[in-house]
Amino acid sequence: MARPQVNNFLDLGCGGGILGQAILSQDPDSQGVFLDFSETMIEAAKSNIYAGYQADLEFINQDYSLPEWIRMDK
Repeated sequence: MARPQVNNFLDLGCGGGILGQAILSQDPDSQGVFLDFSETMIEAAKSNIYAGYQADLEFINQDYSLPEWIRMDK
């Protein structure tokens, strides 16, 4: 059975990046965005992910329960 290739993904509430790591292990050239409200978790995800992948990845520390995210500058 053919498996669809993942070209890009959003790991919303990424924690330590476990889901993103699983995706990257299957599709290492995927573009990914890791987002979490906890700066500690974003740093953990960066440490876990950057250790093994050179893909186009972005890490965002943002709390989507706050209305400011709508005007979030990149």
